[in-house]
Order: sequence, then structure tokens, then C-alpha cells
Amino acid sequence: MRRIKAGRLSFRSNPPMDMLTALPLDDLFGLAVALAAGLIVGLERGWKERGAAEGSRVAGLRTFGLIGLAGGIVGLLAREHGAAVLAAGMIATGALIGIGYWIEHQRDDRDVSMTTAVAGLVTFGLGAVAAGGRPESAAAAAVVVALLLGLKPQLHAGLRAMDRRDLSAALQLLLVSLVVLPLLPDRGFGPYEALNPYRLWWLVVLVSAASFAGYVAIRLIGAARGIVALGFLGGLVSSTAVSLALARSVRTAPAIRTTAAAGVLAATTVMTARIGILASVLAPALLPALVPAVMAATLVGLAASFILLRRGGAAEVPTAGAFANPFELKVAIQYAALVGAVILLGRAMREWLGDEGLLLVSAVGGLIDVDAPVIAAAGFAGGEVAATVSLTAIALAVAANSITKIGLLAAYGDVRLAAQVGAGYAAMAGTAAVAALAIF
Repeated sequence: MRRIKAGRLSFRSNPPMDMLTALPLDDLFGLAVALAAGLIVGLERGWKERGAAEGSRVAGLRTFGLIGLAGGIVGLLAREHGAAVLAAGMIATGALIGIGYWIEHQRDDRDVSMTTAVAGLVTFGLGAVAAGGRPESAAAAAVVVALLLGLKPQLHAGLRAMDRRDLSAALQLLLVSLVVLPLLPDRGFGPYEALNPYRLWWLVVLVSAASFAGYVAIRLIGAARGIVALGFLGGLVSSTAVSLALARSVRTAPAIRTTAAAGVLAATTVMTARIGILASVLAPALLPALVPAVMAATLVGLAASFILLRRGGAAEVPTAGAFANPFELKVAIQYAALVGAVILLGRAMREWLGDEGLLLVSAVGGLIDVDAPVIAAAGFAGGEVAATVSLTAIALAVAANSITKIGLLAAYGDVRLAAQVGAGYAAMAGTAAVAALAIF
């Protein structure tokens, strides 16, 4: 096509091709992700309705793909012309889906689920997010939406299995973790500015979450497997929180005492391996003595946990209603208050004694958390202090942490549980000491 402009000839190429090539690569990628997000959600919806006759579905794989792409196109337009365009697109999409549902209802008088309609609106929004500059978030959300839609049988079965107590516990956990925690200041208060409300409340969340996770695991897969699974996984985060949670379980269900001891030893074994790796990375000079000690303790811990598990086994079945309170906030707050007191004491001793009090500070710090004193002791290794002093500081921190857990097991569980775990700790400590001393 030729046109005359300002006294000269100009040629106009194909407008759609110009528009396509004029789009930046980021916008093209956003549109591609918008389409992919629609196809991901549509894949699940289409599979669910795969047996329906052609044309009887409100929306399937192709429709959801187009909804996602439409959201991407509207998202691009909204960047140029304002949010009103996006709102209009969302309203139009909702209207089209509503018309589809009305037509289906005219054909069939059965109640129509609104899940697909809501999924369509969400898909449109994901397309807009993808084209709006956050394609990674849109893609991840699309996968989550498809997974959520596909888990309908499991989710409904879980709801049927829940009672009022379970619902109340879950809501309380969400309250302390998602509502209270973000509101707390993340800075020091009080003497030496040693008390951090945010970090102390994190302990409340950890203890509460470990308790609730153990309750759920026991309900789902049984006492033995649930407790040991909690031990191994919880040991990656906080073996102390796992110990407190299992101690409370034993108080309400003494029949699971031996299995709970196996779970506590499993958590401590994972903790031992974790701090060994951490210290070795921070201080390679400690490797010759640290690796044999950690390996010996880990192997003995695994063996002790397995023996206790076999000894308890399936015979330890909690009675009905044994776990009457899966969420006990008072216990978690008491533990956090104790931790705050020990932190304050440790900070005071460090101020009074300086770095010369490394061993004492490690022992006091280990009463509440093993990671911090281990990191501090490893940081001094090969520099300001000898490797033997750093190893001693690490050993003191682990020993103090073990004492704390035994005390919590006795106070919130019972003495027999603490004795079983203490015997395992003694075996782990003895073999670790022999392995370490054999190097020197």
C-alpha cells in the first residue's frame, strides 16, 4: 500500500507484523507465560471434565489458555491506559463465564459448581500479572492453582476428618505466625539490648508448629512413623522444639514414650550432623577432629533411635483423645521467656568477661540454641584461639543443649522419657569423645 505524506512517498508494511516486532522481548515473554499459565490451569480442568461431551463444558484446556492470554493482553494495555482497562477486562471475562454457566444450567437443572468460574477469573489475573512484569510469580501461582484444584478429594477428606479442636489449633497457629509475628519489632530491647521480641516470638512459632506438626503426623500415618518423621524433619530446624512437642505428647499419651524417645534422638542426630557440617564449612581447621566425632555420634544416634523404635513399634498406640490439645500456647510462651532470660544472662557474662569467656558463653548459649555458639566458636578457630579451645566450646554448647532438652523432657513429659533419651545422649557423647581423642 502506498500513501502520500508531506510531498513524499512512503510505504506502509503489514501493521500486525509491525506491532509484533515492536513489542519488547520482555512483553512477548510475559504474553507467553500468560498463555502457559492458562494452559496449566486448563490442563487440570480439562482432565477433570475429559468425559464430558464436546461443547458441554463451560471452559476447558483451550478456553483457559485463551483466558490467560487475554489477561496478558489486557495487562499490557493497562500499563498504558490505567487500571480501568484491567477492571473492565476482568468484568467482561466474568460476564462471559457467567453466561456460559447460565447456558449450562438451562440445559441441566443440576447445581453448578463455581470452582471453574473462579479459576477462570484467577487465570485472567495471572495473565495480567505475567504481562505486568512478574512472569515468574504468575507461573508459580498457576502451578499452585492447578495443584489446589486437583487436590479436591484429599482436601475434602481432610475437612471431614477434622473436628472443632483441630480447626481451632490450626487457626491459633496461623494467628501467632502470620498475624502476631510480623507486627513485632526486630531489634533489641532491655539491658544490653539483648531481648529481641521478633526472634523470641519465632521460638513460640517454632514450638507451636512442631507440636501441631507432630499431632497431624500422628493422626495421618500413626504414632511410630509420625513421631520419627517429625524427629528427622524437625531436627533440621529445631531439635529443642521437637523435644518439647514430643514431651507434651508423652504427658497426654504415656503409651508412646519409647517411640517419642526415638523421635527425640532422631532430631538430635540430625542436629549433630547439621552443626558438624556448619562448623566444618566455617572452620576447615577443625575437620580432622570434628568429622570423626560427628560421624561417630551420628551413627550411634541413628542406631539408638532405631532400637527404641523397634522396642516401641506398633504396640504403642495412643488412646482415643490422647492428644487433646495439639496447640498449647502457654507452654511455647514459657519456653520463649526462659530463652530470653538465658540470652540476657549470656550477654551479661560476655560483657563482663569479654572474649576470654568464650567457653562460658558457649555453655550458657547452648542451653537455648546450639547454632549460635557453634558459629561463634568456629569463627575463632585457627585465629584468636586454638582449635582445641574451639572444639571444647562446641562440645560445651552441644552438652548444654542436651541438658536443656533432658530437662524439658522431664518437666513436660516424664522422668522415664528423659532417662531413655539421656542414655542415648550419653552413648553419642562417649563415642564422639573417643573418636575425637583418637586423633590427638
